[in-house]
Amino acid sequence: GGGGGGAPYLACEIVDVAKELDIAVLKLRNPAARSMKSLLYGSSSDLLVGQSLLAIGNPFGLDRTITSGLVSALGRSVV
Repeated sequence: GGGGGGAPYLACEIVDVAKELDIAVLKLRNPAARSMKSLLYGSSSDLLVGQSLLAIGNPFGLDRTITSGLVSALGRSVV
């Protein structure tokens, strides 16, 4: 089975969870996962206006959330 995007779910095991950071480390069990490429961990100080980005998380307690967009500005404060 898969999600709404048509991509299949892959079997995995939970390695560690940091609820206060809203992050988990998962280990994929599917042999096909070996062909997947990992993402490099970036720094917000390297962002440029116009760059593509993905935000993955659990904002406001909403489960299974991902969004994509473009960096529209730098140095804004969130109120």
